Amino acid sequence: MWVLGRWGAGALGRWGAGALGKTMSSLFTFILEFRGGTYVSQYRGRSPRQALRTWGKQEHERLIGQWRPQVTDALFAGMASETLVAMDGAIETYVTSTPVIDDLAWLYVIRTQEI
Repeated sequence: MWVLGRWGAGALGRWGAGALGKTMSSLFTFILEFRGGTYVSQYRGRSPRQALRTWGKQEHERLIGQWRPQVTDALFAGMASETLVAMDGAIETYVTSTPVIDDLAWLYVIRTQEI
């Protein structure tokens, strides 16, 4: 098993502009398990769903060179349409999965505390 990392790569920065001031965006860690590999990255968003959209755009472009376009298209289209489910007993931790051609991809999304 190997890990690809893209630490601290958030498109929104620490603060996003709000109507009455500053609203804080959160850092989310994404762990994708697919075809024997574990892919770790971090993105920001005001919600897990917003961070997931950013993850999908950025990681699709980054991983398209590693897999056939049909695989990456199916993976990211599937993840975009799936529901993030909160994991019982874990705080701010979500999971989803999607079938990708002849395999299954699992994605874990964890709100991450910054140090």
